[in-house]
Amino acid sequence: MSNFMKTTINYIFLLFTTFSFAQDKLELIQKDCFEKGQENLKTKNLKVAYNFFTSAYSFYPTNEIGKASLKKSDSISHILRKELFDKVKGKWKLTKYETKPNFDEVQITENKIEFKHLNQIVRTEKIVFKEDSRYFRYFFEFRFKDSSTWQIHMENESLKLWNSGGRDKDGLEYRYSCAGGEFLFERLE
Repeated sequence: MSNFMKTTINYIFLLFTTFSFAQDKLELIQKDCFEKGQENLKTKNLKVAYNFFTSAYSFYPTNEIGKASLKKSDSISHILRKELFDKVKGKWKLTKYETKPNFDEVQITENKIEFKHLNQIVRTEKIVFKEDSRYFRYFFEFRFKDSSTWQIHMENESLKLWNSGGRDKDGLEYRYSCAGGEFLFERLE
């Protein structure tokens, strides 16, 4: 057997051994994330539980732990979204922006956002959560009927909305690489 063949065989053996070890290690990390998610779920720390379950899912989405993690994170996501929207419902005054918009207030209900200027509605948008709409640590994404994707979250006692991208006429998703549609609001009522 030539040196080249020996080196190649040793290299392939080392590669498979390393891959096998790494896969075992990732499965242990996945299991640990799932168990920590379960612990936080029991103590009703939903944001932390959600983050652990989504992490566990990301390691191996198709194994049993991955499938169970996805179910749990989806269930928690709906609860967190409801909690967030219970907090943001109401009337908000624009206090900070990066680009001057044509509105100075927003009125948020469970299913729509009205953009207002001088108490006149300039735009009304129905909130449609994307099929893959998920809670991302501190915010939710939703889509308006014009296919723009927006994110919403609470920052201390302020409301933050920003346009993060959308979908083009061919249905392809795009993201803005820099901010420009970010708006900060204070509660009016």
